[in-house]
This record gives sequence, structure tokens and C-alpha cells, in this order.
Amino acid sequence: MFFGTINLKIALSSAVLGEGIVHKIETLKNSCPLCGGDLKGDNSVKYFCLGCFMLFDKYSLNTMKSIYAKIIKGIKLYFHNAGTSKAVVGVSGGIDSAVVLKLLVDALGKDNVAGFLLPETGLTKKESTEYGEDLCRHLKVKSYIIPIDSILSEFKNAGFKLGSIALANTKARIRSSLLYAYANTSNALVVGTGNKTELMMGYFTKYGDGASDILPIGDLLKRQVIELAQFLKIPDRIINRTPTAELLPGQTDEGELGAKYADIDNVLEKICDGREITGELADRIKKRIKLTEHKRQLPAIIKVC
Repeated sequence: MFFGTINLKIALSSAVLGEGIVHKIETLKNSCPLCGGDLKGDNSVKYFCLGCFMLFDKYSLNTMKSIYAKIIKGIKLYFHNAGTSKAVVGVSGGIDSAVVLKLLVDALGKDNVAGFLLPETGLTKKESTEYGEDLCRHLKVKSYIIPIDSILSEFKNAGFKLGSIALANTKARIRSSLLYAYANTSNALVVGTGNKTELMMGYFTKYGDGASDILPIGDLLKRQVIELAQFLKIPDRIINRTPTAELLPGQTDEGELGAKYADIDNVLEKICDGREITGELADRIKKRIKLTEHKRQLPAIIKVC
């Protein structure tokens, strides 16, 4: 079917939103977070941008500005109470660290933020370092590139053979140690990049990437981090990357978790809301949350009195 130029956007709007969902189309006051174009929708289900033809859900548009404002306020307050304005964060070239880096710059100012790129030669992809370095340069923050190979080699020659899990976790802990060494030297705080999905699933290394002083996106599910990244105009090449910790060859987040982030988030959202949810994936997630509870707690103290 051919649509005339004038009616093209209206036709696309109806086709995407569906007549069964949108009964009354009216222009919203909101503007598209991606292109600034006009948004149309029914104020309850979906919003459609007439500029870039992107479809957004109600949560994204109604609350993303509020979420951003709350995180910025929270960062400022936490650092004020800690008596410092300096922050250091590990920059991986992925979406989570990119979002956190941008939030820190907005909250504390570029001169108070340092980004650490800590690659492993032969395993960390070239684009990971390239994307991270480009983002630091774009945001005008001081950056350090420190390969972890020489430190890792000492563990490999420690007199016992490291298993694959121990090796992967050691890499994360080396990186954490470097961040804290800088923080202690510079009166800075280590800022973590974990999101709510990772935290609930226990998908982090204890005392590795799980070690930090503050978690700015720790209350956001992965899908919300993606929405916030779009809101912050993080480069698409970072947003669209396959999530991976790059601790082992061929490793991906979703491969290790055994499900797509979108499916995991759907389950976690229901769990957080206290809704009943059943099924094979839900059962696996509930079991994982229980088994990894120790990672979200301080070490157990044996009471003697």
C-alpha cells in the first residue's frame, strides 16, 4: 500500500500502535528522548515518535527524566556525606559502565571523575577498549589504560592451578584492587556499574565487580538501563553490544545466565512486585536468587553472646 507523504506518519502510527489499543490519538506534551520529535499515544499504553518512528512504553517516557533526576541527586548527596567529590569507575566499553560514567560526570563534573580501562591482552576485544576510551575522551574525563596481564600472571604462577571460575573471578578482583588503590590514593570513591538484574541474579564477582561504595544503577533492571542509555544519548554502538564480562573466551551474559535479559527482567519485575509467577524460567530464577543471597550480604558473624 502506498501512503502519501502527508499521511505517512499517521498511517505508521496507527499500524504500530494498533486500533485495538489506541482509541483516541492526541499529541502529548512529552518530546522524544532520542530525536526530540512529537509523540503520540493514548497516555496509557504506548507512545510513538513521529520523528524517528520509535515506539516507547509508558514507563520509559513518564519516569525516565524522574529516574535520572533521582540518581543525580542521590550521587551528589552520597558524595557530600562522604566528604569527597572524587569518583573512579571501571570502564568496559559496555552499556552499564557507559551510563554510570555519564551519570557521574553530570553529577560531579568531569574534573572529579576518573575512568579505568583494564583490559586483558588477547581476551578483551579491541573495540571494548576503543569504545571506552572514546567515551572518556568525549566526556572529557581523565582515563587510565592498565592491562592486567602482568598481575594475573603472578596468580597463574602461585603454585596451584586456577580453575576456570577462579581465574575469571581473579580477573575481576584484580580490577577491583586497582580501582581501590587509586581511590585510596586520590580520596575518591569506587563507583560500581552493576544493575538490578545482575544483583538479583548474583551475576557478579564477590569482592570483584561487586565491590564498590555506591551503585548508581543498582535499582534499575537491564531494560531500564537501556532506556536510560537512550535518554542519555549513549552511542548506539555501545547500547547495541552483546553484554559480556569478557572474563573467559566466548563468554556472554545471556549465555551464562541461560536466558535473555528481557525474559529475566519480566520474571524479576513480577517478583519485585510480589506477583505470583510460575514456570521453568521463574523456578530457575527463584532458585538462583536464593543460592546467591550470600553475595548480597555482609559476611556472617558467629554470635557468642
